Amino acid sequence: MERIEFYVIAEATDPEFVADLAKALGWVGIDRFTLLKPMFKRTDGRQVSYRPTKQAEYDALPSLSEESLKKIGCKLWDSWYGGARHWLYPPEWFPHIPNGHAVVFTNGRKDAFDMHTTSSEREIGALSFGFIQQLEPGINCPPPVTVYTEGEGSRTREKQ
Repeated sequence: MERIEFYVIAEATDPEFVADLAKALGWVGIDRFTLLKPMFKRTDGRQVSYRPTKQAEYDALPSLSEESLKKIGCKLWDSWYGGARHWLYPPEWFPHIPNGHAVVFTNGRKDAFDMHTTSSEREIGALSFGFIQQLEPGINCPPPVTVYTEGEGSRTREKQ
């Protein structure tokens, strides 16, 4: 059996994606294959002892500082100029997250947490979902940058 490794950014369980990928790889007569995704471990060595159990505790998370969020085990997934950060929950929190709590997955999908159907998969040593933290401009947020594009093939440069 041949093993091929590659990165998948799309929703890999979509039947259309599976068919398109098999066709692109030249897999004729193959109607099924398995995608293996690593379960990343924490690299910061942090031991997570705080485990919020009430909705009010989860609602308060976006108001915490970056330093405090890291101390309680959250991992920064992405940040955007203009004041938003996507934080992921530590895996130790999974059994304590209230059913119905709104979460945002690493692929941008928003959904209500359900203990029985939400995946406990990990990314960068954290659950593959968490919350968006909106920051006020100028507070813990880099200054906005305007990017210009020029012509075909476009080169980018920052506004001076």
